[in-house]
Amino acid sequence: MSLLAQVLPSCARVAEAAQSVRINPDALAAYALRLEPHLPEKLVHSDHHLVGEGETSIAYFLMLDCLNFGSGFFDYWAPYSGETGYFAVARALKDWMVATGPPPPEQLRALTPEAMAHLFHQDHSDEKLAPLLEWFSKACAELAGFLEGPLQGRYSNIIELNNASAPEMVEALTVMPMFRDVVRYDGQDVVILKRAMIFVHDLAIALDQAEEGEIKNLDQIAVFADNILPFFLEANGVLDYAPELKARIASGEVLTSGEPAEVELRACSIHASELLRQAIAARGMAVTARDIDFALWNLGTDLSEEAGQTTHICKTWFY
Repeated sequence: MSLLAQVLPSCARVAEAAQSVRINPDALAAYALRLEPHLPEKLVHSDHHLVGEGETSIAYFLMLDCLNFGSGFFDYWAPYSGETGYFAVARALKDWMVATGPPPPEQLRALTPEAMAHLFHQDHSDEKLAPLLEWFSKACAELAGFLEGPLQGRYSNIIELNNASAPEMVEALTVMPMFRDVVRYDGQDVVILKRAMIFVHDLAIALDQAEEGEIKNLDQIAVFADNILPFFLEANGVLDYAPELKARIASGEVLTSGEPAEVELRACSIHASELLRQAIAARGMAVTARDIDFALWNLGTDLSEEAGQTTHICKTWFY
C-alpha cells in the first residue's frame, strides 16, 4: 500500500480512539449542507503564485511547499506587499523566483538563515523567528539534495520520473525527512503528509491553469491538515474538544508536535473532512477532498482573522 493510501485509514483509527477531540456526527451532517455553496467550481491559483512559466513554475511550487510551514511563527512574520502569513511567503518567493529563475542546488544550499530573512524581507535579528529561518534553510538544503539526486538536476522530473501520478510523486517527496509527515499514535503510524500532498495539489492546479499538463490519481489526495482546519471545524461544531485541550488552545499554549492531542487535532480533521466529502457526494454532487480543503481553509482563514478567534499553535515543520 502506498503512503498516500494510508492517510485515510490511519487517521480514521485515531478518530476512533481519540481522547481530546471528538467528531460530532449530527453537526457534521448539518454542516455538509451549509458547506456546499462554498465549494469551488474550479480550482485556480491566486496571483500570489507563479503560474504558466514551465520549469520555473514547477521549481516555484516545489520550493514553496518545501517551505509551506511556520504557522506557529506567523504572529512574528512581517507583512510583505500587503500580505501576511502564507500569502506573504508565496508572494515574496514569487518575486524572488521571477528575478532569479529556478535555483540550482548550490543556490539552494547558499540560503542560510540570514539569506532566508533577506529573501522574505524579515528581520534576521528577531530571535522569535530564528528557529523558523533555520528550518527554512535546512529544508532548502534537503531540496538541493533531492534536485541533485532523484530529480537528476531538473525540477520537471518530479512529474516525468513519477509517471505524473499523485501517489508516486507524494512517495518520492518523502525521501526528504522534512516532508515525511508520519507520526506515532497509540503505537501505530499515522500518515498525514500535508506538504507532500499539497505540492501535488498546487502543481496540478498550476498545470491545468496554464494548460501545461495534468496529474493522475488526484482523487487519492486527502485534505491538508494544519491548524486552520481543526479550528474551523470546531468553530462549526463538527469537532468537539475536551475542556483541557480547549483551555490550552485558548491560553495560547504551544502544543508539542506529535503529542497525542496534536495528532488528534490533525487526524480528526482529515477524517471529519472525508466524512463531509462522503455526505456531499451521497447527494449526487461530484466533490473531492481537494475541493473540501479549499472551502474549509479559505473560510477558516477568514474566521481566524476575526478578533478573539484562536487556532492552536504548534511550532513544527509539518505545517
